[in-house]
Amino acid sequence: MAKDHPAGYALLPNSIDLAHGYWGLIRQFGESYGSSSPVSTSAAQMNGTDREERFDLQEKLCLTGLLLTRACMKMVFNPAQSFKYQQPEDREEKNRSKILVRETLLSDDFARTAMETIVTHYFVFTKQDLEEWGEDPEEWEQSQEYTGDDWEISLRTCAEKLFSDLMIHFKDLLVHPLLTVFESVATLENDDVMLKDSIYAAVGIAAPVLDKYPSFNLSHFIENVLSQEVQKPNPGYAIIRRRAAIFLGQWLPIKEGLNRPLVYQIFRRLLEEDDNMYGQVVRITAARQLKNVIDSFEFAAGPFQPYAPEIISRIMFVARETSLPETKLAMLQTLSTIVVKMEEQIVPLADEIILFLQLLWQQAEEFHLLQQIMLGVLSALCTAMQAESRRYHPVIIPLIESSIEPSSNSRIYLLEDALELWTIVLSQTPSENITPETVAMVRLLFPLYEVASENLRKGLEITEEYIYLIPSEMLINAAAILKPLASILGTVKRDATGLVTSLVDLFIQSAANLGGSRGVEQLIQPLFSSNILTVLLSGLHDAYVSHQTTGPNRQASQIDGVVETDYWNVFARLVVVNPTLFLSTLRKIPHGGQTEGLKPIDETLGWLLTEWFSHMDSIGNPAHKKLNCLALTSLLGLGQPWMLSRLQSLMALWTDVVGELVTDYSQQQDVQDMRDSLVYENPNYSKPESESPGDARRRILEYQEPIHRIDIRTFIREKLAAAVDSCGGMDRFQSEWIQNVDQDVVKSFGALGIV
Repeated sequence: MAKDHPAGYALLPNSIDLAHGYWGLIRQFGESYGSSSPVSTSAAQMNGTDREERFDLQEKLCLTGLLLTRACMKMVFNPAQSFKYQQPEDREEKNRSKILVRETLLSDDFARTAMETIVTHYFVFTKQDLEEWGEDPEEWEQSQEYTGDDWEISLRTCAEKLFSDLMIHFKDLLVHPLLTVFESVATLENDDVMLKDSIYAAVGIAAPVLDKYPSFNLSHFIENVLSQEVQKPNPGYAIIRRRAAIFLGQWLPIKEGLNRPLVYQIFRRLLEEDDNMYGQVVRITAARQLKNVIDSFEFAAGPFQPYAPEIISRIMFVARETSLPETKLAMLQTLSTIVVKMEEQIVPLADEIILFLQLLWQQAEEFHLLQQIMLGVLSALCTAMQAESRRYHPVIIPLIESSIEPSSNSRIYLLEDALELWTIVLSQTPSENITPETVAMVRLLFPLYEVASENLRKGLEITEEYIYLIPSEMLINAAAILKPLASILGTVKRDATGLVTSLVDLFIQSAANLGGSRGVEQLIQPLFSSNILTVLLSGLHDAYVSHQTTGPNRQASQIDGVVETDYWNVFARLVVVNPTLFLSTLRKIPHGGQTEGLKPIDETLGWLLTEWFSHMDSIGNPAHKKLNCLALTSLLGLGQPWMLSRLQSLMALWTDVVGELVTDYSQQQDVQDMRDSLVYENPNYSKPESESPGDARRRILEYQEPIHRIDIRTFIREKLAAAVDSCGGMDRFQSEWIQNVDQDVVKSFGALGIV
């Protein structure tokens, strides 16, 4: 009731007395809860079953008391907020409850007593802890990893949560006494291991609070006390070594300016092989907590580099010596964090890591979560090593294949991580080093093209990587690849449709780069047979019809403005490569629901150009807008009446695009240096210091793009001159076409200085 209806509980008769009674039981039980010796006793020394049952009952009652106290603290300091309207009497009841609990239960004296009781009695190892540590170290260590709502069923964890609440809400009262006790206990002369462990645990849990108190000199403690204590061979100091790992894992993520090399030395010591039965728990805990140390904001690979080989080797040893999959998983997570954070500095250790993962993969066939983490480690390694990672392809490629084969039992668990690794492998592979095994994996893409596939996006991204990597081979198989993609258009979300049209655009670019206009002509047949062009033209016709109707009878378009832009980009790419080829292709494409014959080209061009020009204002991306402007200008160069009659729309478009793209690059006030801002004069204009092979391929192809090679003003001037010549000269051009253009439009275009 205190949890769900706190205000009502507080006003119940004797409710505060009940809370006090529970706390009295907690204090009394605490006297016998912890162990006074760091050495475990035999189970035979227990005083019988009756005592065990009585102990369990008292422990459950104490857990109830701790939960009750936490609920009361939440009511006072963090009351639940509600949007529901509350009557004045309800608000008054809540206020009375808070005041009553604050004054009669959660007093300053109670806070001091509660902190002392928790730290000195419930943070201490129990006899059962010591026995289980000695009997099954790995199982006991795993049982100490609390997650989620474990605090509601575990006495120790609930006590830690209550202690944290007390430190947050009574920090001004409790910080000084806690630090006073800590300073008196944290000395090399003090060998009371149990007391030290409990005090260190309290200071670790209170790290977010104590971090704001400059009087607490954490660096001094680590350098002069903790670093010495982890080396003591005294009996029971395995408990302190375990606590040291946890303590550093709690403090390093939030504390700046610490001596990190010394911390790495401490962890190296904690990870040492030890025949002592207590050593395994220390090693596992240290490897687990190292993840928090490495994953902190202040981590830098340089200071860690000298210690990395030994630490990584010992983490892999811990993973090999453990038997629980959960423990191996924790070791792999730490290893993955180290690989990610060290980036290229992990390269000298890659051989050892790959060998370890290869052996562990065979042992983890039934534990797919382990294999997921291993795939993640391989992804991080390939990213760090870039092109050098190709020497591991004989190991990596079979792992990817076995994870994504449709018949594989592990596919459902490993597919997402395997696809990510596949993408990285392709991106980091130089074109000259592609292997037949990597090329053969293209066949595994087709199951990913299913409309309902959750991994459709990743499959399209991998297809794109292949087109950049092996354009010739992908163009040879274009028909097989494009056919399933046609069914995706118009049936998936906007972003997936954009990926498909980008792939088609990339196919056209690759064909043009490899074979020019002739190469694109050979691609037309796969575009036809796959039905891609029909889907695109039908979608644009549907948008045109929708825009021609108004009112309640308006026909809704099946594609929105963003998708329509994607469709136009494909047609624009074809036009820029060869406008004549585009027109001959357009004659053959059925659209608009026709089932017999083809519509005349003039009729098709009529609605097509109308929709194209009307959509230009909806294109926000400057590169896409320039591409479409180049396409429409290319059609003008043919000198056909169906385009010359739209000269006014063209001039308005030119004025808009040139005004947007042409910028003055001059650094002097009286000198103008007008340039097309999308034209790249240097192919290495955006080359970073460290560039993956995949990024290099993208950069080179981008530089070859007409968008970045053609100055828009020069292109307009050339195509306009071609149109004038096709009309028989400037006089005839002006009399037949220019006179039909609005003079304000002509004047605005003339101000650009193109002609």
